[in-house]
Amino acid sequence: MKKGGPLVDYLLPAWPSGIDRFERDPIVNLAQLFNTRGHSAMLLLLQEAPWLRYQLHTNGLAGMPWWSAFDALQDVAATDGLPWSFADLTWPDAPRGVIQYPLYGPHGVTMMRDDRPWAAVQFAMGGFVAAVQWFAADGYCLQKDTYDDRGFLTTSTWYTSAGTETKKEWFTPMGTVAVTAAAGAVTVNAEWAAKLGRPTFTDLDHLVLAVAAWYLTAQPGGHLVVPADHPLLSQAAPLTQHHPLVVLQSTEMRQADFIEPSDHFAHTVVVPTQRTAAVIRQSAKPKAAVRVPAVQVIPPFAAELRLGESTELSTVTLYWRVGAQPAPDRLAVIAPILVNILAAAPERQIVIDCASDRDAQTVVLAWLTALARTIGVAPDSAEFQALQALPPGTDSVSEPAALTDTHRDSAQSILKRCRIAVAPALAEIEADLQKTRLVVDLADTPDLFVQIAAISAGLPQINRAVTGFVQDHQNGLVITADDQLADALDYYLATFTHWDEAVVACVDRLDGYAADQLLKTWEEVLRDD
Repeated sequence: MKKGGPLVDYLLPAWPSGIDRFERDPIVNLAQLFNTRGHSAMLLLLQEAPWLRYQLHTNGLAGMPWWSAFDALQDVAATDGLPWSFADLTWPDAPRGVIQYPLYGPHGVTMMRDDRPWAAVQFAMGGFVAAVQWFAADGYCLQKDTYDDRGFLTTSTWYTSAGTETKKEWFTPMGTVAVTAAAGAVTVNAEWAAKLGRPTFTDLDHLVLAVAAWYLTAQPGGHLVVPADHPLLSQAAPLTQHHPLVVLQSTEMRQADFIEPSDHFAHTVVVPTQRTAAVIRQSAKPKAAVRVPAVQVIPPFAAELRLGESTELSTVTLYWRVGAQPAPDRLAVIAPILVNILAAAPERQIVIDCASDRDAQTVVLAWLTALARTIGVAPDSAEFQALQALPPGTDSVSEPAALTDTHRDSAQSILKRCRIAVAPALAEIEADLQKTRLVVDLADTPDLFVQIAAISAGLPQINRAVTGFVQDHQNGLVITADDQLADALDYYLATFTHWDEAVVACVDRLDGYAADQLLKTWEEVLRDD
């Protein structure tokens, strides 16, 4: 496979099998940083990745060197190829008297025999073949064949009528069996049995780790960077004999979230904030003859000067990042304050960033309840019930008729200046922040991308949690209670004085979060043996 220079660092992703953009994945972001700035590193893949080439391209990593444990096991030498199309598949002839025909759909083709499906082709991107399912006479999936994006059958899996996997085989590109998993054991071919000193393993994880250890033994030293949520992290000790382990904790942690990092065989734990560093330092307990890992703070995203244009616009936009699973009692305090802010000035508008559709429903209910109170609609009235049916972003509130003209006009005036953004992409967040005047994130765990992107845009932020990205009364305010939000908003909206100070503070902080500084800090971690 592809290799880096004589001494490389190894990044171990834990990506799902889909061909998606993993915008917030820590290994994707770190690999992009290393790849664009010439740091010698490669991906070490311990999971099956039949569409890896497309994953790398989708995530801006097409030029990133990589090594795959499954490619090694399956003797795959090719680094690229052409996926199979539907025309490349061959089908057994139907029994005499049975009509066989395809039914085409948007995501695949179902092969029919008379009125019964007997096979289903699943397409990946571009209409290429990802898998073929074969059905038994009574309709259950008897076998599933998976295809690699380089143009060969990579695995076949067999199932019972209850959907239980009974057997799985991995193939070489020539079609010979390389690995078999069945009856509670995993068996390798003779070539790999000789390399690993045994033909059988208790499970696939142990086999994959043994293959990775075999590979790393022959490689020059370098660090292993593994995300804290990697499914094999707790078993990764055999890989660290000659390659120190760096655990990458990319999200914020509170004391209640703490899990001891990899039983202390980690060399270093990299965390995103000073708060998380403090949690780990306070919680990690030294063990006999085992060193406690060092803790290093490195932001998960780089900042880049992109000052917003809010002062050039006639509108004043607030960006409210709600946080996952918002508590209704907290929304009952926060939403009325923000509704009143909009009601006080017609040029004000708001973008409400929700993590999911369910969270958005919770927020909308709180928002409409607060709106009813602001415009004078009684909570036990028919008007209140009518108002609950109106979503934020409504341009025209002509229905329902239960609303009086006055209340309809008042509701429309506020609702048309609200927009709900559900799980927005990072580019959408950056685009919204370019037009934003002020960011509000009162969640216990703030969104670190929003925090860093706000610094890039020169925007003050109002938070409750102290992450280190916002310094109180410099580039934002850190409040201690939700009911302090009204005063905090007024601090930045009443005049430009404090807002201008925050812009200067953001610019002053940019160098510390720039990509070159992040790379420098990472290289210090990866040079430290």
